[in-house]
Amino acid sequence: MEADRQAGKSLDSAQRPRNRGGMQDAPPPAEFDWTLLTPQSVLKLDDEAVEALFWTFHPRFRFFKTLPPEARLLDIGAGGGGLHFWREWGPPPRPDIALFGVDRQPGEHAARYAAWAAVDLDATLPDFAGERFDGFLMSHVVEHLADPARLLAWMATVAAPGARVYLEWPHPDTRRLPSADALRARGFDIQIFNFTDDATHLHAPSEAEIAGMLRATGFDVREAGRIEPGLLARELLARGVAQDVMAWRQMGLWGVAGWAAYAIAAVG
Repeated sequence: MEADRQAGKSLDSAQRPRNRGGMQDAPPPAEFDWTLLTPQSVLKLDDEAVEALFWTFHPRFRFFKTLPPEARLLDIGAGGGGLHFWREWGPPPRPDIALFGVDRQPGEHAARYAAWAAVDLDATLPDFAGERFDGFLMSHVVEHLADPARLLAWMATVAAPGARVYLEWPHPDTRRLPSADALRARGFDIQIFNFTDDATHLHAPSEAEIAGMLRATGFDVREAGRIEPGLLARELLARGVAQDVMAWRQMGLWGVAGWAAYAIAAVG
């Protein structure tokens, strides 16, 4: 199975224009461990098993697979619509989940969604004609919005009782990482590492800031932290380097570095 079926949402954001001005890169910390770029494979598992384990321990995948039966999930920043692959990929199968998508334009797999709103979220809020949602998944969207609290407030108005929310975004420490250009200069090709590698990035909020926005709009934060899949991230990274698979290198290095933060919340 292609890696972008699972990692596609993060890579969609990584494919945005690189920074060529505006925000200035923070100098990389002297303590950055450059040996992270040359990990060794240690697991006696095939590639498919390693990729499956990486996502099994990832909070985004766990959130999706543990939604309530017959959940109506709003995929905000849906990109190409690749999230639909997760209904059948990996246990348990979830063909019962009804997907609704939001992005600037209909994605490649929009036909697999029950409905799709093509909107610019900074200008217009989606309209799904009275639908109420049991779940909201917003992966690597917050950092691109001028006013993320406005979108969270709207989500609260269309949330079903007990609805759950998953948010994922770059941790503030990403501003202090080496740039993608610095990594490429060392022979490590990657799309994004420093926050400012993407010219469309606006915010890198802390977990506390996100928790405050969620609580202010009526959501109760159940868990939050950095996404650090440990050994599995190192193994995915090692195989991405050895086999020249960009998606594995990107997701593996992000996992090793704790690049992304996440929060899971529920209607209070």
